[in-house]
Amino acid sequence: MNKLLKMRFSIIILSMLVLISASFLAVPNAQAQLQWPEPSRSFTMYSADKETVAFEFKNEGVEEVRIDAVKASCRCVSGSAKEKIIAPGATSKVEAVVVPGGRLGVHNWSLVVVSTAAGKQSLDQLKMKVDIKQELVLNPSPVTWAKDESPVHKTVTIKPAREDRAPLSIVAIKGGAADFEVAILPSAEGSEATFIVTPASTAKPARKQLFVTVRDAKSNTHQLIIFAAIQPN
Repeated sequence: MNKLLKMRFSIIILSMLVLISASFLAVPNAQAQLQWPEPSRSFTMYSADKETVAFEFKNEGVEEVRIDAVKASCRCVSGSAKEKIIAPGATSKVEAVVVPGGRLGVHNWSLVVVSTAAGKQSLDQLKMKVDIKQELVLNPSPVTWAKDESPVHKTVTIKPAREDRAPLSIVAIKGGAADFEVAILPSAEGSEATFIVTPASTAKPARKQLFVTVRDAKSNTHQLIIFAAIQPN
């Protein structure tokens, strides 16, 4: 009798294990997963440009994914998702729009994509390494005189970094009153624009900002800042 009970108990346990195993096999993986072929991007742009970068992805899971938010690490970057609901196996993209806003040099920015699938929230980080080039080049910058140097004028040239932005024209120059006189030179053939700066005196140190408005061949307006200074000995 005890042997029969043990056999029946073993059969019941075995049946339960089979049922549990079958239930696990029948339930798909509830966590959807976004796969990003290129989660990191590097590119070069100019300071006056606006660059749009697309990050493509695929939902490799078995549940639909909801994109809750796309957050940027800098105010100069805005992110958005093309679609809010991504079905299993579907592809879509997240776009980053970069507007440098006067920033130059190499910057590392990122987007964080917040998504939810089957009640579980996930975070995906997308990275961008951006090399921002100056659109216009001032030479010299700053423009300086030594104390007691002869107060003769000095010429400043503005050149475009890209050939298709030439020729340039200076719209206006503000600043430098009392300490420096500024005059725009007539435009000559070529790509650059020029102006001269003359100190009222070099007898004592002085330092002023000059605000230069320049228009390029594509009718884009650029705001530049250059310092004029009398250096102490």
